[in-house]
Amino acid sequence: MRHCSRIVFVLLCVLAVWPRHALAQYGQAARYEITRSRELQLNATLHAAGEPRYSTLRLTAGGVAGGLVGLAIGAAVGAVVASDQDEDEEGEPWVDAAWGAAVGGMAGESIGMGAGVWLANGRQGNLLIDLVGSLVIGGIGFAVLAENQDPPIGPIMLAVTPLAQLGVTILLERRTAR
Repeated sequence: MRHCSRIVFVLLCVLAVWPRHALAQYGQAARYEITRSRELQLNATLHAAGEPRYSTLRLTAGGVAGGLVGLAIGAAVGAVVASDQDEDEEGEPWVDAAWGAAVGGMAGESIGMGAGVWLANGRQGNLLIDLVGSLVIGGIGFAVLAENQDPPIGPIMLAVTPLAQLGVTILLERRTAR
C-alpha cells in the first residue's frame, strides 16, 4: 500500500510539471495549443525552405503601384508647398514648384513603394523597416542625381534608383515577414 502511494505521488508530480500539450487529451485549450504549434512549425518550415507566402511578382506589382500613387501624391504636395512663397522673395515660382515636386515625388514614391510591398505581402513584415530602406535608397539616388544631372549619370540613376528601392524593399519585407 505504501509503495502504491509513492507511485501515485510520483505520477502526480510528473503530470504537474509535464508540458500542457502532452495532456492534450484532457482539455480543449491544450488541443488548440498543439494545433497552433503545428501551424507555426509548418509556417517556419515553409519559410525556411524558401517558400514565400506571396510571390515576388505580387510584391513587385504592389511596390510599383504604391510607388506610382506615392509619386503622384508626393509631387503634387511638394509643388504646392514649394510654390507657396512670400511676395518679397525673388525667383520664379515655377522653378520652386518644380523643385518641390521633385523632392516631394521622391519622398512620396519611397513611402508608397514601401507601403505597397508591405500591403502586397499581407502586412506580414515590418512596415517601418520597409519604409526606412526605401527612403534610404531613394535619398542616396536623389543626392547622386542632384549632383550629376548630365548624361550618362542622370539617366542611369533615374532608372537604377527605383529598381534598387524595389529590390531592397522586397528583400527587407521577406526578411521581416512573420
